Amino acid sequence: MAKNKNIFQIPTTDFTFKKIFGTEANKRFLIDFLNCFVSKYTGIITDVTYLPTEQYGLNDTERRAVFDLLCVDQNQQNFIIEMQRANQPDFAERSIFYLSRAISASMEKGGYDYHILPTYSVNLLDFELPEYKNSGECFQALFLTDQKNRILTTKVAIFYIKLRNFAAESSELTEGMRNWLDLLKNMPRMDDSDYERQKPLFRELLDVCRISKLNTMEKENYRKSVLEYEDVQL
Repeated sequence: MAKNKNIFQIPTTDFTFKKIFGTEANKRFLIDFLNCFVSKYTGIITDVTYLPTEQYGLNDTERRAVFDLLCVDQNQQNFIIEMQRANQPDFAERSIFYLSRAISASMEKGGYDYHILPTYSVNLLDFELPEYKNSGECFQALFLTDQKNRILTTKVAIFYIKLRNFAAESSELTEGMRNWLDLLKNMPRMDDSDYERQKPLFRELLDVCRISKLNTMEKENYRKSVLEYEDVQL
């Protein structure tokens, strides 16, 4: 891997993560990412529509949830997408809270119909969860199961994707997963020779992430995002 720096942005900064995955112009990247990691469980995703990221409770006393990204696919399946850089001891509990709030928000108000829309929490993490300390795994798919490991429903799941544990030989990953994690982990160290080796979709993504293409305001926002990123990495 080439060591030339400052050509491509750090994709796990808040600025760049939302630029890649959270804009209508670039949603093809999010669709490909989701298909590589979760389509085995949700079916193939062909389109997504972005939803408001702020969700309120049923009354003024309930805590609100602010997602990094929230979208719905062509089959009315909801996806929460979170990028978490700092180690949070209670992040698993937060995942459950966010998932619950998204399920609640998607249901019809009033009446007694408890039919829920499929809702999935997809979490890209730059740290190891305490619950899986020393597991070395890059990917976990969590469903509601009983003591015999039987799944109660496939409509609700939490996915953890951990950059910190990524290695090219990780046995639980498909080729598509490996390609995405390699890109997200190593983009800041890539140069144009690495760019030429990527598949067309990733070359498009790298072009979006070229620092030289940012205007003055974007460069300032990216710089602030990098400082925030470095603070939580200490």
